Amino acid sequence: HMTMQYLWSKSGSADHDAVSRWVSRHSFGVDDNVWPDSTSCGVILDGKPIAGFIFHDYKPAAGTIQFSGAATDKRWSVGPTLHLLYSYMFDGIGCRMVTTGNSGENKGLHAILRRLGHTEYVIKGAWAEGVDLHFWTLTRDEWAANGIMRRSRKWAEGN
Repeated sequence: HMTMQYLWSKSGSADHDAVSRWVSRHSFGVDDNVWPDSTSCGVILDGKPIAGFIFHDYKPAAGTIQFSGAATDKRWSVGPTLHLLYSYMFDGIGCRMVTTGNSGENKGLHAILRRLGHTEYVIKGAWAEGVDLHFWTLTRDEWAANGIMRRSRKWAEGN
């Protein structure tokens, strides 16, 4: 039986710095807090970090936020974790749309984002030389209509 824990933190805390550096190291190979004004969530499985997410570029007036993340274990992508991450953005801070961008080579993540109903835009060569940037958007209505999110919401409400 695995034990999943979530470490939420805000800019300026040691926990946030650690999660941000972990995500940066696993995303870009750079050990740096590249998201100084943000909120983070570390996903810990049986005492070991397996994923981290940074919620940044929050624009309350526009109702948008961008999220970035990294993972070393696919077990992060279960319904309860997905619900917590998206519920924070849509329910917790009231966003109407969330965005994320990633490498065209990250096929596993692309499959997850498609299943969750994101709209995909491809920008040729924008991630790195010869590597496309895949930019994704998801609205609150698209999230609420997705079957995976409806099941996760029932789980979160204890039904």
